[in-house]
This record gives sequence, structure tokens and C-alpha cells, in this order.
Amino acid sequence: MVSRFHPFAVSSGSIVVDGKIIDAKGDAMFVHAIQGGMRPNLTAARWNFTFFTTGGGYEDSEIGSVRAIFMEFQTTDDYGPGGKNSERATVSVGLVYASSLPESRVGVVGQTRPATSAWPVPNSDVAEAKHLNPVKDQETGYLAPTGLTFVWAGDRSDKAGKFEASVTIDDVTGGLVEKVDVLAEIPYVLRKGLAAVTGTKPYIFQYHNPATLNVDLSGDKKVAVKGWMYSEASFISQ
Repeated sequence: MVSRFHPFAVSSGSIVVDGKIIDAKGDAMFVHAIQGGMRPNLTAARWNFTFFTTGGGYEDSEIGSVRAIFMEFQTTDDYGPGGKNSERATVSVGLVYASSLPESRVGVVGQTRPATSAWPVPNSDVAEAKHLNPVKDQETGYLAPTGLTFVWAGDRSDKAGKFEASVTIDDVTGGLVEKVDVLAEIPYVLRKGLAAVTGTKPYIFQYHNPATLNVDLSGDKKVAVKGWMYSEASFISQ
């Protein structure tokens, strides 16, 4: 699996909805993701993703236009720290950018950890997603979050110390865009075959909410950045 991110992109164009034209000009992020030959349900049981950006009616912060990206997946039981059936492992990566800093790339972090217990990790980075107050969704059967927290922390790219960024939305449900039934997006015959073979029912919960990203640059500067956060909580299998 490969994912390539371009955090400082801009969009242009238009979208027509019910005959009405919507201007699609705005701040954007481009991601090029490649899934190899393995079936998705064999590589991960859960995915978390978020994209935070300024703009959309909010003025740029004192550190300029800010973007924060986070991606995390939790493996199936086949890929635990001690091999098969040794609990799941969680792998996460994230980055924070700020356009007005001399080094616009504030920091890039990555973390690999087990789902429940402590074991040696390769670095001191923190890249973490938390589902707050999950509630069983009656339509899908999954425990969907009612709130979300994302944390990025590690060494600054300009080598001037540490940084930390965090964002919490206590209630994301008002910004629920869609619950994507992944199998419903493919032809019926293939859908029934995949469901029978894999036993999975993948759903993607998509949210778009106003949010505040709190950025701490080694104690040198603390900035509360207002913007928008698009998030996905993906459930591949139980």
C-alpha cells in the first residue's frame, strides 16, 4: 500500500446539483493512494483519516494557511506484533504544514503500536486518533464515534525542538455527510460474491465539521487555528 500526499493544493471548477452550479474553488489536499493485490479486508480491520484546513470563511492564522493530515489503519489479527493471533497492530502517519513559517512543513510523524498493551516502539512520535463516546449504529452494527480527537506530536522539521498539534470535536454527528456502503458501489453479482467469501460489510462514516487545531511549537508559540475538518472512520470487518 502506498499513499502520497500533496497538502497545499487548491481546487477550481464547478459542481452541478439539482441544476444549481456550485463554485468548487477552495483549499484542497491531493492524495494518491495505491492498494496492491491484497484484498482490503486482509490488510486492515479499521481506518481513520482526517484533513484539517484553514479557509472556508475563516481568516488565515498568524502562522498562515494551515493543513493537517492524518491516516491510520488497524491490522487484522493476522498481523499482530507477535504474528498471527497476537492482537492487532495500529499504524499511523501524520503531518502538519503552516505556510507562514520559514519551514512550512512543521513536522511529519509516524507511530506503530499494539491495540491494547505496551511494547517497544521505534521512536517517540505521537500520531493518534480516538473515537469518543462510540454508539452502536443501528444501520451498520458498528460502534460509530460521536466525537473525534486527533493528535500529532514529534520533532519539528526545522530542528528547532518539538511540536504538538491536536483537534477535538465532541460531537461530529451533526456533520455526518454520508455512511458509504462500500459493497453497494460495485455490481450486484460481485457484491454478493465478495460478501460471501470475505464475510465483511465495509462502511465509511464521513464527517465535515468546523474545528480548531491547537498548535504548540516547542513552547515558542501556541496558536489556535480555526478551520474545517473532513474525517473518515472506516470499518472493514469486526
